[in-house]
Amino acid sequence: MGSLGFDHAKFEEPVKERAAQKSYWADHSATASVEAMMLDSQAAVIDKEERPEVRVCDTLLVSFGLIVLPSSSVRGFLESQY
Repeated sequence: MGSLGFDHAKFEEPVKERAAQKSYWADHSATASVEAMMLDSQAAVIDKEERPEVRVCDTLLVSFGLIVLPSSSVRGFLESQY
């Protein structure tokens, strides 16, 4: 501990962890892709299937100013339409 009772080790550990995380993401986001984001080599297939559903929900949320997810009955209706 320092002269004022400050434990430098407790301060340095989060700083080191933050630096390690920042370094990891700097290295791994250089080639940003769907596969890298999802950590799945088949992510393009998943993205192709899921993107239309996301767009519909996003449009509804924006159009109606909703800030919460639709109820399960609304989700069921939307899924039955696509």
